[in-house]
Amino acid sequence: MLENLKFQLFQKTDLKKLLILKPILILLSWLYFLLYSLGNFLYSVGILKTRDLKKDFPNAKVISIGNITVGGTGKTPWTIFLADKISKSGKKVAILTRGYGRKSSGQLILDEKNKTQKNWWEVGDEPFLMASKLNGIPIVVNSDRAEAGRWVLQNRQAQVLILDDGFQNKSLKKDLEIVIIDATNPFGNFKLLPAGILREPTKNLKRADLLILNKVDQDASKQKLLNYLTSISKAPIIKSQYGKNHFVNVYSEEIMPIEQLNEKSGLAFCGIANPYSFISSLNQSQIQIAATKFFPDHYVYKEKDMLNLVEEGLNQKVDFLVTTEKDKVRLPKIDSNLPIYALGIQVEITIGEEVLEQKLKQVLGL
Repeated sequence: MLENLKFQLFQKTDLKKLLILKPILILLSWLYFLLYSLGNFLYSVGILKTRDLKKDFPNAKVISIGNITVGGTGKTPWTIFLADKISKSGKKVAILTRGYGRKSSGQLILDEKNKTQKNWWEVGDEPFLMASKLNGIPIVVNSDRAEAGRWVLQNRQAQVLILDDGFQNKSLKKDLEIVIIDATNPFGNFKLLPAGILREPTKNLKRADLLILNKVDQDASKQKLLNYLTSISKAPIIKSQYGKNHFVNVYSEEIMPIEQLNEKSGLAFCGIANPYSFISSLNQSQIQIAATKFFPDHYVYKEKDMLNLVEEGLNQKVDFLVTTEKDKVRLPKIDSNLPIYALGIQVEITIGEEVLEQKLKQVLGL
């Protein structure tokens, strides 16, 4: 969408042309802001309705996990982490997601009965990844989150709904609003799409009940960012990073400790919003990266792409190719002369775990 258009412009356009494009992008940002403001106005006057699921399901709880920028903040790993945490507390959890980029329409369910029968392009790469990581937690793919919520509350007796990518979604009344911020690139140039990466002005972080500053281990200017956040929001701030403890072979699913590749070199590739964060994670894991190749976010890999990557790896004399877990679900099967791995990650809270526990107790009655 807009973020992928921006990626392509900046990848394929020289500096002179970018200077010409800059006023066009700013103009489009103003148009984006007008449309965003119109949506807010329609909700404020009641033309668009915010629906409260508690009217029919009094004990239902809705937790939103979102961001204020396009992609790359860690929303999907945090959704997985939170769903697993709440499920282990004894609550029945379900995830509501629109399934960005899916090649289908209507409502689809990913659960224990059918998740192995679905292809990623039917539901979207993020729901597919979440389903592969979570057991016993239904994932409802539907652009109408209220409809999805009613269905899963009635048919699966869910108690807690996690609204994936929910910060800009005002169709459902929420009990807890969580916003993930990428510490390595929190707000870009502070401009709205497509001139920048903001989906709405940063002042709107005041709506959040909880801020999560993610990838803090990759950022050297955390205090400056913390000062800014506390100046615009009263929400408590949690700090987190990714634990990186294994690779998984993208075809055989064989798991390998990171240490086994420490003395070898690889070619890293990905199609995510913040590729440099991925490279930083590899460097922190003491993996030697000889070459990199970046694709647009949510890129649909073709067999030719994979063959070219393997050829480039052989030319660079690397020992393996490596990508992200989100990219892994979008890779076509090929016969490769080099092993292809995905870096396994999981959320680690470095500061504020007790704050999260307290918030969940308040909202869920744990």
